[in-house]
Amino acid sequence: MSIVQRILGAYSVVMAAVVGVLFFLTPVYDDGSTGYPTWVVVNWFMAPAVLTAYMVRPACALVRKHDGQA
Repeated sequence: MSIVQRILGAYSVVMAAVVGVLFFLTPVYDDGSTGYPTWVVVNWFMAPAVLTAYMVRPACALVRKHDGQA
């Protein structure tokens, strides 16, 4: 399970970095037209990262409560 957590964590960090870079670079290369599908493509990769975060957080809280750490 640890390797799965590391992979999902790395995926989330990479997606956060991509979104951060695109947030600052979009005004540089985007002229306002609808011909740039960059954010549409990134949204499809960002959705699993967000869903993973929503599913993993409650699971981690339950494990901590069960172990008596919370």
